[in-house]
Amino acid sequence: MDDTKSVFDARCIEIKHYMDFIKCIEPEKTFIDLSEADVIECGQEDEVDGQVVTSRISIGNETKKILKANVYLLLYNLVESTVRNTLQAIYDHLETKGISFHDVRDELQLEVLKNLKRYIQNKDVVNFNQQITDISKDIVYMTFNPSDRFNGNVDARLVREKVEKMGFSVVAEAFARDGVDLLSIKSQRNSLAHGELSFCDCGKDLVASDLDDMFERTRAYLAALIQCSESYIAQELYKKQ
Repeated sequence: MDDTKSVFDARCIEIKHYMDFIKCIEPEKTFIDLSEADVIECGQEDEVDGQVVTSRISIGNETKKILKANVYLLLYNLVESTVRNTLQAIYDHLETKGISFHDVRDELQLEVLKNLKRYIQNKDVVNFNQQITDISKDIVYMTFNPSDRFNGNVDARLVREKVEKMGFSVVAEAFARDGVDLLSIKSQRNSLAHGELSFCDCGKDLVASDLDDMFERTRAYLAALIQCSESYIAQELYKKQ
């Protein structure tokens, strides 16, 4: 789970930097001062008496709308990667411990069988047979593919369904609102990704402070998911009770 936490923390830092930028550009009249290096790199250098001087670029309202809408893409990236990596970490643990299908709890057995069904439908059975050494153990982790159902569809409902099938639940602080923001993040991200909504239209009514609050609530919910998954592993709650 350490790798999952490391990726989660890194992406949260990325979003925090971006949110700081969004807050800075929200005022009605916003300018960015470019350093000498920036000016030269952009090919927009100005000279006064032979000296390169700092230039200023104005950020218009339409650009601000686009930049705010981008927050949904960053947040969805955080959500899907965290959920996928968390579940992968659980299955990796089961593999490392050599946990048998017959040793896991009933909910997880059913999920493994569903994974096996999808795996066989999409893979060469002969190839699968050649890869396994102990089917009672191998089917637990070999058939898991988080990409099967994560194609832009991750929200709190899906998270609850996934973890309940593993045999645990996500208990987050009240501030996280039980992950309710994940639905709007998913919906807006998909509308942008599929061209159903323009970035300007998406960002026209967004306020930086509201976006920051949504980020913090989402971060709290995902942190709770990771923490509950760690307890699930540490207490071996995946085993038959």
